Amino acid sequence: MKKQVIALSIAAAGALAANAADAAGDSGAYVGASVGAAHLTSGGDRIDRAFAAQGLGTSTSVDRSDTTYSLTAGYRFNKWFAVEGNYVDFGRHDIHSTVTSPAADSIGGKYKADGVGLDAVGIVPLDYGLSAYGKLGWAWTHAKLDAGSTGLVNVSNASHDGNGVTFGLGVSYDLTKNVSADLEWDRYNRIGTDSTTGRTDANLYTVGIAYHFW
Repeated sequence: MKKQVIALSIAAAGALAANAADAAGDSGAYVGASVGAAHLTSGGDRIDRAFAAQGLGTSTSVDRSDTTYSLTAGYRFNKWFAVEGNYVDFGRHDIHSTVTSPAADSIGGKYKADGVGLDAVGIVPLDYGLSAYGKLGWAWTHAKLDAGSTGLVNVSNASHDGNGVTFGLGVSYDLTKNVSADLEWDRYNRIGTDSTTGRTDANLYTVGIAYHFW
């Protein structure tokens, strides 16, 4: 009987140790980086509103797609949940405007934006090292309209600091115990404002890699 009790105790201790090791493997800090495409949802009409605030009548086109990149640091509490902070650059988007008033002219420049965010991440582990996840958070953004004319009208650069809701979806694949690759879509809302820079939302389509400290 004593031998059976000892054997059961050893087995139970081993199971508890294994569970603790598994739990430790599901939690820890991580860092990551990603790159991809940023697509602005608004067109030149929102830039026209910003120029109208400067007293200009314009017809503007915007290159709404450009390269984006982001840097991330987070902490995974367990296999289901993490919190992360990030820095994101939304790219440099070319603008071209035809000025109709107060004089005929043309404007060229760029629409730029970047920001920092904080997200809650819900994770669904799948088979074969795969997992799916969803993100919901808040971002603080800085938008800037850099513009210059040929000299017949005066145009000023403008910037705006704002904030808005963010959300996203992604899939992750474990390349090794500590390294994972990610494919992700994110939506950032309320970048800029019509009265200064033009307002837009942005969709980001990225691939990334992360290192987990566990």
